[in-house]
Amino acid sequence: MQYSKKTFRTVVAATMLSAMMITGASAARLGTAVVDGDTLKLRESATTDSASLAIAEKGDKVLITGDPVLNMLGETWYPVQYGTKDGYMRSDYLLVALDNGMVLDRGVAATVDALGTDATIYGYVTASSLNLRSSASTEAEKVGSAPTGALVEIIDFVDAGEGWYQIVYEGVTAYVSAEYIMYDVDPSVPYTEIVTSGSRVLDVANQYLGCRYSYGSSGPNAFDCSGFTSYVYRQLGISLNRSASGQTQNGTYVSRSELQPGDLVLFRHHGSSKAATHVGIYAGGGQFIHASTNDYSVRYDNLDSAYYSSIFIGGRRIL
Repeated sequence: MQYSKKTFRTVVAATMLSAMMITGASAARLGTAVVDGDTLKLRESATTDSASLAIAEKGDKVLITGDPVLNMLGETWYPVQYGTKDGYMRSDYLLVALDNGMVLDRGVAATVDALGTDATIYGYVTASSLNLRSSASTEAEKVGSAPTGALVEIIDFVDAGEGWYQIVYEGVTAYVSAEYIMYDVDPSVPYTEIVTSGSRVLDVANQYLGCRYSYGSSGPNAFDCSGFTSYVYRQLGISLNRSASGQTQNGTYVSRSELQPGDLVLFRHHGSSKAATHVGIYAGGGQFIHASTNDYSVRYDNLDSAYYSSIFIGGRRIL
C-alpha cells in the first residue's frame, strides 16, 4: 500500500487509523493475542494509572473482546479477557493472532487490519538472492531462489519469534525469511521507485509507531534508536551501520535546511565524545520519528524543540 507524501499530522492520523482503530468486525476476527513482554498487567481501564487486575507472563494468550481504545496519551489498548478477568492491555506488548492461529508481527497485523484477511498482500524481495525453503527453517530444503525486487504474494506469517513468511513466487509455494521481504506493496509500483522514495521509508517506520524501546534491540517488536533506523532501512534492502556513531558514515551529509523526508537525523548529547549518541528519521515539517527513551517507545518529536535543536549535529541522506 503506497501513500503520497503527507504532512506529519496526516501521516500520524493515517497510521493510527489503519494500524490501530480496527472496526468491530475486524476485532472479532482478531480474536486472540499473545503477550510479548516479560510480564504485562491487565488494567481496569485503558491507562497505566488504573488498578492492576492480574499479571500475564510472556507467551500467555488473551482473548480480544472488543475494538481497541486510543486513550488521551495516544496509547492504544485492547479490551481483553485473561483467565476469568476482563480488563485492558497495551497493544504494543501484544502480538495479534488470527482465528486460524497465525501469529502476526505488528506490521503485518496492521496490514491485515486495514485490508482484511481475504486481501492479497504482496511484497518485494530486498536481498540480492533470497533462498526459498520447504519449511520455516534455514535447515530446510532449498526449493528455489528469488532475486532483488522479485514480487511475491504473502500468504502467511510463521513464527513471530524468528520471522518467516509463507509466500508464492512464480507458482512455487515456499518459506522465506521475513527480514528480506518488503511487505504490503502496490505491485503496480516498481521496486526501484519504492526504494528511492522517502515517503516509503516513513511508511515502513510508521508501522512500528508505539513499539517499545529496548537497549540493544533491532526489531521487529522492540528497538533502540539505531536498531530502529537500521531495521527500517533494511526493509528497503539497504544496510546501515548498527550504531548511531556508525550511521554518521552512511550516506551523505545534509544540513538542517536541506533535510528531506527519509533522511537520518543525528544527535550528540552534551559532553559526549562519540560521533553521535542518538539517531532518528526525518518526516518533514520539523518532525522526526525515533526510538525514544523519553517514554521508551517509537514516537515522533520536534527537531526544532529547545532540547533536540541544541544537540542536533546534522543529517545523512541515504536514498
